[in-house]
Amino acid sequence: MADHNELGKKGEMFAEDFLKSAGYKIRGKNWQRGKLELDLIAEKGSLLIFAEVKTRTTPVEDISDVMSKAKETNLIHSVNAYMDEIEEDTECRIDLVIVEITGDKPTITHIENAISQK
Repeated sequence: MADHNELGKKGEMFAEDFLKSAGYKIRGKNWQRGKLELDLIAEKGSLLIFAEVKTRTTPVEDISDVMSKAKETNLIHSVNAYMDEIEEDTECRIDLVIVEITGDKPTITHIENAISQK
């Protein structure tokens, strides 16, 4: 597996642990349908949360450094496809979890409702 894939998997593990410790229940990981993908699917109360995980080895200065408009659009399509698949009428949101691995311990930034569904 390529180094960037290993880094991404490590970041997803850190993000999952972080969300669990914050009271989220992980419902699914790495859901895919064709080219559509969701990193983490979680629940908290009656809310369904789709967490997009971005892992970096350098500090993130701006959210646009990790999330392009094209990726946002693809993510919204992924959420819609997942919701169609599960056929649930559940309130949901899209969060961004940025994992910065620059030393021994990662720095995690959790941005709730980071991407608006249009």
